[in-house]
Amino acid sequence: HAHETRGAAAWTAATKSTSSEDHIKRSMAATSSRCEVLLAIREQGGNDDEAYVELLVHALKCRQLSVSREGRYLLVTCKGDVLAREADACKLVKTRRSDKRVEVFVDRDGARLRYELDAEGCLFSRAEEALLLERACSKATVEQAAEGLGARWKKKSRELPPQIAQLAEDSLLEALKQTGVIEDSVILGINTQMSWWAWVCAPSQKIHKAFGSDVALYFAWMNFFQLWLLMPSLVGGYVYHLRIEEGVSIDDDQWAPVYALAVCLWAALFCKFWSRREAQVAVDHGDVLLASDGGVRPGYRGAPRPSPVTGKLERYSPPIYRHLAYILSIIVTGLMLRVALLWHVISLNLQGYITSDYIGEQDFYREDVAKYALEGEIFDPKSTEFYGLKALVPTLIHVVVVRILNLIYSYIAELLTKLENHETQSMHNNALLVKRFIFEAVDAYAGLVFLGFVRRDVVRLRQELIAIYCVDTARRVFQEALLPLCITAITSLKSNKETAKRKKNDDFRSMTLNRTKSNIDTRAEKELAKPVYEPFDDYLEMVIEFGYVCLFASVFPLGALLSFVANFVEVRSDLFKILYVYRRPSPKRARTIGAWAPILRGLVYVAIASNAFLFAFGSEQMVRWFPQYFDRVSLRKAGFSKDYAKKVAREGGEKSAAEAQAG
Repeated sequence: HAHETRGAAAWTAATKSTSSEDHIKRSMAATSSRCEVLLAIREQGGNDDEAYVELLVHALKCRQLSVSREGRYLLVTCKGDVLAREADACKLVKTRRSDKRVEVFVDRDGARLRYELDAEGCLFSRAEEALLLERACSKATVEQAAEGLGARWKKKSRELPPQIAQLAEDSLLEALKQTGVIEDSVILGINTQMSWWAWVCAPSQKIHKAFGSDVALYFAWMNFFQLWLLMPSLVGGYVYHLRIEEGVSIDDDQWAPVYALAVCLWAALFCKFWSRREAQVAVDHGDVLLASDGGVRPGYRGAPRPSPVTGKLERYSPPIYRHLAYILSIIVTGLMLRVALLWHVISLNLQGYITSDYIGEQDFYREDVAKYALEGEIFDPKSTEFYGLKALVPTLIHVVVVRILNLIYSYIAELLTKLENHETQSMHNNALLVKRFIFEAVDAYAGLVFLGFVRRDVVRLRQELIAIYCVDTARRVFQEALLPLCITAITSLKSNKETAKRKKNDDFRSMTLNRTKSNIDTRAEKELAKPVYEPFDDYLEMVIEFGYVCLFASVFPLGALLSFVANFVEVRSDLFKILYVYRRPSPKRARTIGAWAPILRGLVYVAIASNAFLFAFGSEQMVRWFPQYFDRVSLRKAGFSKDYAKKVAREGGEKSAAEAQAG
């Protein structure tokens, strides 16, 4: 954009040539934001929609924003003075030139001179400009819209539904989004270019300047997790090497419990040191003074009443409605968990893990499904056809079905959380987080818990863990790295073919019309067609992976090494999809990773108990350390069927059925 280049050049020239306040004011007033907010208006909305859109345009202009319209799209931008005003209002933190210390931005005469400029010679980074521009748009109210307009427009503003009218007093844009007049919004701007070094290191500071604190905090956590995985990866590889040298199975590995103890200590230290690193990142990003609640959520529903503290009107919803919504959430989530557990039972039968040999598993045994895993059948676990890949088909089916269940519940959880009607955005996010983590954790760990804690068979547990972990890791790499790359390549190829075809046909009029359309419409259609990026799902996947590494450390020492390799690809694929596949993320200020931190600490406590159980009761590992405390018992006393005891005894060289039953 030529106006962006001219604006940045004007600001740079003014700051370099003189330090007078007049030049600073003129350059800031002439500089346009490098970002734009695109608003999509509902198609075929009628005269009422047009009236509300005109109210919104007038309210935005009252806040000194520049608004242009083409078709059903509004393009909003602003001058540098508006950015400075919003930065002062939201207490944005900037770095001083003199001593490199940070302080709250103050927009008064001469104050702008003491703050550092970015690499392009601008006072605010791209993420800060997008944040301040969105804030300026959201602060436009219905009172500002009605000022200066006729009685017809004032009457139209009073015709809004009561709930929407109350929201419009705080933000007219959010109110029109709730009514559907504004269908969608997206931030437009030049994509940030990353150097090869940025692709290798994924520096959170550069990402913060481009996309804001919320996204940068996720990458800071990922980089920290990646670095800390190095130590358990090396130790786990060495423990695996020792087991191979000794020629024992994981059931008899005496060094696996030592590694599990080390991993539990590592996980506890990881959470502790991350809290310190998180505070440092918040200081570096200038969000250490950020309020934790974030204000009233735009979608909060309630009846107006005077505040008992300030006396001003506020929205209020009685707690009884939220409690009833909690009960509904528990019932629906319980039903979905029942469906997920039922699928795990079917999957374990299909993979041949649940058989009729163990008396305690008769309630879970499904003969009509388990028959496909018998010897010589289609899903025989011992089959070597197609290099053994045929035996992985049930695992692949399991991962796909689990993914589908997670997607279904994600939509259900969002609806349930909206029904709970939380007052602040942080409360809404935490409630959604708890629901989805509980469901997806059960979906991820249920089969493993059965094999490790009900069956107490660590050999089968390890087999299932390796299969699920490897297939799911391959799925994530394909879905988040290879698939976006293929989609981008195909889209670019189609666009190039269409351009070449138009040039070949010399359709000058068509090319002229397309060039005219590309001013706003083409950019809007291209951006609105992209999916919206939220780091929530990426956090969830990494926390589940953290559980794989910690909860079953004594069974799968190579889990940390596989996670280290997979996360290296994950970070780069996430950065790629933000830059080229997804919409430009809406900048959000954040000083912590939220409720993910206590969830990680909770997983550490569970990991201590699970590894201790697997060491003492789920394997023979404790026998290797304390053989004097154990006795040999028969398979019949251990709960196996009579036929299975005979079979094992014959395979072990016993000479008679009596000896088989005896032990």
